[in-house]
Amino acid sequence: AKIETRRGSARIALDVTPAFDRLIFMDASAEHCEALEGLKLAYPGRDIDILRGDANRLIQDQIKWDGWRHTRAVMFLDPYGMEVEWGTLKAIAETRAIDVWYLFSLSGL
Repeated sequence: AKIETRRGSARIALDVTPAFDRLIFMDASAEHCEALEGLKLAYPGRDIDILRGDANRLIQDQIKWDGWRHTRAVMFLDPYGMEVEWGTLKAIAETRAIDVWYLFSLSGL
């Protein structure tokens, strides 16, 4: 029996060409963060941060920055359900510099 493996969203983001300058992965699960740390080791020389906690809080903290007029970002929101708070989406929009890809499961519809 052949085992099929699929690349997760973190690996897909790491494999994009041209490469992103910086990647920040956020997850509430210690186990998932450990896996992300392993993935970080597989990509030496890349600017990768892994943050553990509630992504709503982490995102809102991370995007409080005055430099958005001079840079752009792409954010992939890949929640465990439909758990992104309106305040988080509003804060992202207020930067006027972050393009958002909202990844959701068909069951979320």
